[in-house]
Amino acid sequence: MFQTLTPDLGSPRRLLWTAAAVFLIVAAVLVLAYAGRLASGLGDTDDAMRLALVRDLLHGRGWYDQSVQRLQPPMGSVMHWSRLIDGGIAALALVLTPLIGAQGAETGARLIWPLLWIIPAVL
Repeated sequence: MFQTLTPDLGSPRRLLWTAAAVFLIVAAVLVLAYAGRLASGLGDTDDAMRLALVRDLLHGRGWYDQSVQRLQPPMGSVMHWSRLIDGGIAALALVLTPLIGAQGAETGARLIWPLLWIIPAVL
């Protein structure tokens, strides 16, 4: 029997196992590398602004209200980013809040959200 160096991912079952293995490896590496820094910092400026938008959404700001008072005070600025990302992160934080508290839920959502997209990206 001839074997190639490239694995045969033609069957859906093998593809799912490969996606799960990639997910677990990447998740473990990211948790070990970034979990401590994630809780104590906000990342770059875009990450900090995204977190500010998520916090505003969680504290009652409307879905269509994307004004940011932190930018160009006193009038503020309207943000052009999609609210779909904010909604996903906010929903994940809401699900985690009863389990690990509000502060832990925010950190957990910031850690889990990017990992959720590994499997669809691999598939």
